[in-house]
Amino acid sequence: MRRWWNRLSVLLIFAVAAGAIYAVWPDEPDRYLPDFLSLPSGRGVPSTVLGIDLPCKSSDSTATNPSNDCRGMTLGLDLQGGSRIRLQADLSGLQVTDADLSDGLDAAKSIVEHRVNPIGVSEAQVQRSGKDGLIIELPGVGAQAARDITRPAVLMFCEGLQPGGQAGGSGTPLGFVPDGRAIIYKPGTCQPDIDASGQVAIKAADGTVSRVTPQFSTSAPRDSIVWVPAKGELNGAPTIMTGSFLKSNVSVQFGSLGEPLLVFNMNRDGEKVFGSLSQRLVGLPLATFLDGEPVRGKDGQIIAPTINSQITSTGQTTGLALNDAKKLKTFLNNGAFPIPLKVVQQQDVDATLGDKAVLHSVQAGLVAMLLIMAFMTLYYRLPGVIASLALLVYTAIVLAIFKIGIPGSGPVTLTLAGIAAFVLSVGIAVDANILIFERTKEELRNGRSLVPAVEAGFARAWTSIRDSNISTLITCGILYWMGNQFASSLIKGFALTLAIGVLVSLFSAITVTRSFLRLAIATPLARPLWLWTDDRPDEETPMSTRGVAGMEAADA
Repeated sequence: MRRWWNRLSVLLIFAVAAGAIYAVWPDEPDRYLPDFLSLPSGRGVPSTVLGIDLPCKSSDSTATNPSNDCRGMTLGLDLQGGSRIRLQADLSGLQVTDADLSDGLDAAKSIVEHRVNPIGVSEAQVQRSGKDGLIIELPGVGAQAARDITRPAVLMFCEGLQPGGQAGGSGTPLGFVPDGRAIIYKPGTCQPDIDASGQVAIKAADGTVSRVTPQFSTSAPRDSIVWVPAKGELNGAPTIMTGSFLKSNVSVQFGSLGEPLLVFNMNRDGEKVFGSLSQRLVGLPLATFLDGEPVRGKDGQIIAPTINSQITSTGQTTGLALNDAKKLKTFLNNGAFPIPLKVVQQQDVDATLGDKAVLHSVQAGLVAMLLIMAFMTLYYRLPGVIASLALLVYTAIVLAIFKIGIPGSGPVTLTLAGIAAFVLSVGIAVDANILIFERTKEELRNGRSLVPAVEAGFARAWTSIRDSNISTLITCGILYWMGNQFASSLIKGFALTLAIGVLVSLFSAITVTRSFLRLAIATPLARPLWLWTDDRPDEETPMSTRGVAGMEAADA
């Protein structure tokens, strides 16, 4: 039974290792490995496996190359560059005290961090700049993504302009202009620029501004409607329905035909506001504006579903592309900036280290691993070979986790601090094997035969391995907490990377190494003891493997 289980365990380990090596295999192996080997190029990782999106997936457009989204490691600002953005509080027309400004900037800083770096794996840097500014450094992020990350994310529900006031009711004509995209709305809202005579300001393609009188129709095109903020009642007072009335549990679900649905829930006040406005607007469309721009569907048209009945607790938005739905979910769950912020500077940042430095670091790591494997083989013989195989499995699994990512966060961004944590975890993984082999050699030296010596070696080494790794994980937890308190993504990234390495090293030492050893001692390799140790047993307890339970199976 044990032989069967050992073989199955080894097969599963090799399957996991093969998948991990496939995932992390570089696109250009000749850059890191000797070119005379003529190794094949990596194909990347499919962004969707068995219908499940991997954390490294960044786009829903995968028709041409389904592996495109999961190619290469995600590198930090110091290794690949990125974007640096400076935000400044826009207090024009506002009366804000210094204390309120400081609190607002701290809240905005936290919101940006949670948008791009929810658990500390992306190594984004967000820090205060002077009295009224923030500086954000985003590794490997383009200009458009940077703008999305730093947008205010003010969500507003909007209804169509009605003649003589917003009374509502099915069949009410709505105001529209021929070119709805030309309507000028006040910044960050869906409040149109309407003068006392009811004319709406529009901007022509050449930038000139003019005013037109809106027409009213019961069949006004969605893209031409003049939208105004939708108001409900809260404690008897008219109140605009915004994203602040939504709970932070917005989710993306899928309908019966596989279409993405953005599902949101109202808080207690939101139930009152949305319930009253939806009751008033039955039979009329309701649009959603984000930062003064209407939310559009995959076809580019404004999403404005018709309200069929009163809605009090849960609503949903259909017609969005999957990537847009996920982006909108992130904005709604993390909230809007408490104070207005504007981008005053945005620039691309070159990597602190050049490409050659990264290449040389990888090559140095490979050489170091080869030296470790050579030492383990020469000193511990066959167990050293087994430990070297376990080290390869460990390295492949950890790098695959870094590349594919952590559910809910995405790929782990590697910086110099993260690489240092990974190298440290390699040493911890090797140290666990050394403890096991030294305990096994002690048992052999005391006269035990090979099979019980190996099992006793694991049993005696386990407490030391467990305690040392728990101590390291506690240290990682403290570092992560400190990084969270001081808003240092570098510290959080180091702690999280080291914790991942420690957890995988436990799996490597206790599961991988033990499975390999158990398989080896059930073969003829268990007979020549010089493959296992060069120590001599005590004379009164001569060492032998003959007659040991399980060795008869090895002879078969």
